Amino acid sequence: MKRIISLFLSVLLICTISLPVLAVDESNRSEITQFSYVVFDKNKNVVSSGITPNFNSRYSWDGITLENGEYVYFQKTDGTNFVCFKNTRVTFSITKDRRGDLLCQFLETTGSSNLTGYYLHTVTFPGLTGATYFSTGTPFYGADTGFYVMKATNLSSDPITITSATITF
Repeated sequence: MKRIISLFLSVLLICTISLPVLAVDESNRSEITQFSYVVFDKNKNVVSSGITPNFNSRYSWDGITLENGEYVYFQKTDGTNFVCFKNTRVTFSITKDRRGDLLCQFLETTGSSNLTGYYLHTVTFPGLTGATYFSTGTPFYGADTGFYVMKATNLSSDPITITSATITF
């Protein structure tokens, strides 16, 4: 009986020592659920712009409707691009009203308000929801931090409405 108790206590001691090592520090991750957005048509003309509601609130919102070939840029609510350090894990997700191909791209830009740059991560979401993650790596333009913007393009023949989006750094 003493052997069983000592074995049990040994296993318990080993588990309590090793479990904190396996924990991931999520305390400095921030989830962004409210964005400034600008919608462009196929000819690069501005169709609409605005600020989304905080998607975690109970606010009712019609969403951002994209016709075939239209695309939207998501930025911070002040209209500037996101800033993050190199080797940051970025997760973004989108919910839409119907199935259809939505091309999502995360771009590293050359400045705080530019909408052109290096395509860092590209993924197509065919279903109602989609999520992906990646690491920013070393910024393409050479600094320890970079400016980033998210772009979503409707590749389907019918309109798609984006009903929510989140980015987590």
